[in-house]
Amino acid sequence: ERRRRTGRRTILQSYVNECCNLLDSLGVPYIRSKGEAEALCSILNYTGMADGVLTNDSDSFLYGATTVYRDLHTTERSPTVECYTMKDIHEKLALNRSDLIALALLLGCDYCPQGVVGVGKETALQFLRASKSGSQSTSDVLDQFQEWRNGSITEDDIESKIQLTVFRKAMSSPNFPQKEVYIIYSYTTAFTILHTK
Repeated sequence: ERRRRTGRRTILQSYVNECCNLLDSLGVPYIRSKGEAEALCSILNYTGMADGVLTNDSDSFLYGATTVYRDLHTTERSPTVECYTMKDIHEKLALNRSDLIALALLLGCDYCPQGVVGVGKETALQFLRASKSGSQSTSDVLDQFQEWRNGSITEDDIESKIQLTVFRKAMSSPNFPQKEVYIIYSYTTAFTILHTK
């Protein structure tokens, strides 16, 4: 299986190189990223240089994308694509980018696949809602995670049952919150423009 994936990646890279050569010949500018393609595409979308990100990966909003197109099907009879926007996510779920990064830390993502053991989607969403209400509401749940780890907020300071449950489970993981994951998603500048004309 591993050999087959490596072979596919080599074939894909040769196609990418051919496309770049064609673009060079035509004088068309392009950008190549040393890092995550999702990150670069998301930055281009966030800065208004691209209308959206076409991907089935779920990390684009974490990197800052504002519009994501998923499940593109190009059949002749009925081509389809699904469109998701941060505006809709915020209006329907009351979640912002920091909340989505918090969900990734709690539930798992590419950079911390396991997440917090014992915290599922419903618990994580209830936790986020509770964190935005009450006397201890915080504007940024990621700051709250850091305060848990550095001891600024202790078990005695937590008012809601769901917050206490998540706090205990998260603090049982010695690496939570993974600062490097927060940095990767929050400060997406880890790309280099290799070629533009």
